[in-house]
Amino acid sequence: IESPNESDIKLGIPLSSSNGSMLFKCLEKYNIYRRDVYITCAIKRKIPVIADKFRLDGTELLNWRTILEMELKELPNLKYILCLGKNGLQLFTNEKSIDNWRGSVLPYTNSHNGKTYQVLYTYAPFMIFREPKWEVIFKFDLYKFYLLVTGKYIPHRINAIINPSYSDALRFIYKMQNDKKPFALDIE
Repeated sequence: IESPNESDIKLGIPLSSSNGSMLFKCLEKYNIYRRDVYITCAIKRKIPVIADKFRLDGTELLNWRTILEMELKELPNLKYILCLGKNGLQLFTNEKSIDNWRGSVLPYTNSHNGKTYQVLYTYAPFMIFREPKWEVIFKFDLYKFYLLVTGKYIPHRINAIINPSYSDALRFIYKMQNDKKPFALDIE
């Protein structure tokens, strides 16, 4: 998770509030239980509630990344990480918008042991309470995480064809009609 809240600090347990309850209620459908996972905070200090625009500066980002990598190094069986929220995203990728990256599965190599983990990025659970419209997307991401840890996740292969000729475009359209497979398009 991103950082501890008041309840987490008081109890000394990450995701100890309703955020954790909601998350693990969703994950239990996939036989992923709190007792079987390691939970940590990307940032080990409380971030003010009003800090919606909070961003890590370069030095602090590097320090928290180092601490997290050393922590992860001590988990010899670690293969998959469910990264909840924008600060974890920034720690692992230097990207800042969870909206642009949620649902992505990206490799991350720990610089302290050279081990590569598969990381799925999604919203922090508290965001679901703030914006209920994201609950469906959040649950979809958790299902994708289940597919990842069970070896059933297959990354999409994208074969981008930019500026095809007229005959190439027609040939592709006829192929799609004949194959009768689902397809999607995006016209900007």
